[in-house]
Parts: sequence; C-alpha cells; structure tokens
Amino acid sequence: MITKQEILNCARTMFNEKGYQQVSMRSLAAKLDISVGNLTYHFKKKEDIFKALLNDNKLLHTAISVSSIKDLDSIFNEMLNSLIDNRFFFTNSELATIDNLLAQDNQKNVLRQKQLLIAAIESLQQDDYFTLELSHDIIVSLITMIMLAHLEWVRELDHDTNYPLVPKEVFMRIHWDVLYPYLTAKGKKELAAFCATK
Repeated sequence: MITKQEILNCARTMFNEKGYQQVSMRSLAAKLDISVGNLTYHFKKKEDIFKALLNDNKLLHTAISVSSIKDLDSIFNEMLNSLIDNRFFFTNSELATIDNLLAQDNQKNVLRQKQLLIAAIESLQQDDYFTLELSHDIIVSLITMIMLAHLEWVRELDHDTNYPLVPKEVFMRIHWDVLYPYLTAKGKKELAAFCATK
C-alpha cells in the first residue's frame, strides 16, 4: 500500500522535473505504479497534492531553538532547501494564483518564516551575538532581503544540471557577509570557528 508521503515525494520530483502543469494525475499514478483510483483515494485532485507539498515544511511545524551562529545558519540552510525542494512553485508565478486560499496560505507561511528568523536573530542579539545597533527595523529589512535573495537564487537554478550561477556554499556565506557588520566580538569569534569546521 502506497503512503501519502510517497505520493508527495514522487509528485514533488515530477513537478520539479516537468513543471506542475505538465503532470497529470494519470501520469503521477503511472509513475507510482498505482491506479488513478488509488491515487485519488489519498488526494482527490492535483491541487490537493500541491497544497500538501507547500505545507510539508518542517520549519513551519516545529519549534525552533536558536542559541548559536550554527543554529541560525541551519535555519537559513533549511529555508533554502525547502525552496529547492519545491522550486516548481517558486519558478512559476502563475501557480500562486491557482487558488485564493492557497495564495493566502502561502503568504501566511512566508510571514511565519520571516517571524521565525526575526525572533532567531533577536534571541541571538540578547545572547550578545549581535550588536544593539541592529535595530528591529534593520533586522526586518535584512530578513526581507535574505528571503527575496533565496527566491531569486532558486529561480536561477539551471534545471538541466541543478547548478545555480552562484554555488550554494558561496550563497550561504553571503548571508554572513551581510550580517557580519552587526556581529559582536563574541559573534565574530563563533562565526570564524563555525566557518573553520565547514
């Protein structure tokens, strides 16, 4: 018996490879080697699979504890991986308009991720990793810029090779180049130690 997660994994792969519009319930069922009836038992229509994929993001469903530079880097990395995994959605602007509720859910998810990042940086600031010069408004601006950069980086992925113009390791380091001026001596020391282990 096939599981919902197996269906989602296969659908995600097919959507990323062929594009959402080019994948039918019939082609998905064939790839899974199940009947369309078996597929529709789990998901009545393709849009239901789509919605489930967009809500299949562990950053949205787990409590996040940030106590180090490494923890914040892990959140940045997880956010980017989520975009890579679901790039079919972020590289096709028409998909956001399929359903008004879906668009609203996506906006809520983006806002939740933004709030998580803001809280993470403010928590590290309280623990003396970031200077007090890093105001709430600057944090919001930096997080907005980072999230928009994530979207653009994913859109630049070469679909034939999955190699972006800027390698992922370099892109992740750029996050810290942007945040570096706001790190305290403690934050800079931990960042240097963290980067030395990579």
